[in-house]
Amino acid sequence: MIPPSSSVFKDMTSDLVAVQITVELFVATDNLHMDLASLAPLAKYTGGDMRYYPLFREAFRGEHLRQDIQHMLTRETGFEAVMKFRVSPGYQLKSYHGHLFQRTRDLLVAPNCTEDETFGCIVGVNKDFSGPQARSVCIQAALLYTSSTGERRIRVNTSQYPKSLDVEQVMASCDAQAAAIIMGKYAINESRNVSDARKYLLDTTQAALAGPNARLENLSALPG
Repeated sequence: MIPPSSSVFKDMTSDLVAVQITVELFVATDNLHMDLASLAPLAKYTGGDMRYYPLFREAFRGEHLRQDIQHMLTRETGFEAVMKFRVSPGYQLKSYHGHLFQRTRDLLVAPNCTEDETFGCIVGVNKDFSGPQARSVCIQAALLYTSSTGERRIRVNTSQYPKSLDVEQVMASCDAQAAAIIMGKYAINESRNVSDARKYLLDTTQAALAGPNARLENLSALPG
């Protein structure tokens, strides 16, 4: 979690997104000391990715690099993509995670959207929200993009999740791998240093492992 030495590349991303440019970084170097923290926003906020090959030697890592470039060029890709999330009344979208550019509170932009991309969001419940509508939450994700054949398409996914006061039931139905990934992303993005990230992960995990005796308000930090 080394802070970037310069914000010049991050400042460029809004201009790149405006003209639908995605940056894919292949950092192959024999130097161990690279300012990856400054370079990373170029890929993160334009829908791209950064691949790092430390101590690169063509004889040992050349084939790996070639395969990665080939996959990047041949994978299924959507262009000029925008994504919008919605949740049912009584709930709110707290944050998003993924390689994209957040244009407004609920509108996300990714010049290139590929089959390898995964996006996540953290959903919170409003205080004092009750009644029949509070028994479940609906989450809708809509993706508008242009296919490789030039067709403008939209994909809409709407899911409904029941709300339960039984902590054991919640834990049994939780996707542990997805929750761990989002928790890790949240810790990295929202923490200023390793100590803060570690504390967030420990506190959240302890709240989750408290079991049936855990108070629901202690689980508010868990991804929704």
